[in-house]
Amino acid sequence: MSKRNGLSLVEVLISTLLVGVLLVSALKAVGAVLRHRDSLTDRSRALMLANGLLSEILEKGYADPTDADGFGCETDEDASDRQTFDDVDDYANWLRLPPENRLGVAVANSEAFQRSATVFYVDPSDISEQVETDLGIKRIRVAVEVNGVELAVVEALRTQAHDEMQQQ
Repeated sequence: MSKRNGLSLVEVLISTLLVGVLLVSALKAVGAVLRHRDSLTDRSRALMLANGLLSEILEKGYADPTDADGFGCETDEDASDRQTFDDVDDYANWLRLPPENRLGVAVANSEAFQRSATVFYVDPSDISEQVETDLGIKRIRVAVEVNGVELAVVEALRTQAHDEMQQQ
């Protein structure tokens, strides 16, 4: 009787197959982690861009100081130049790809992002209901998309009463 000291060909093949399966699984897991990390980075950047624009809009007055009945950009304002905006509804149907800062300079590392704002009147008794006439409340919605996928949305309400209180 001879003693067997080595591995048989079948044992080597099974070991190689197991290592191969484990290696493929490990590489798939690493790929999934990297995709998820990139997704979280994009969502964080989108939220930062959305909050930045919403803060900028909320700094403006409820209505234009020279034309309280108008909605959207007035004749003295340039829709492509946010520095001329003086009230929240100047941002109605505003859209930029890529996002720009207030001075019109593109935000770094945000080339694939698209930032938009909508402003509309709402009913004070039901703020989810859009209305055509000014009842003293405007709803502001800022959205950020990447490749057509909405990653961040922030909303706020602005009231005429807020401006009146600020003036007192």
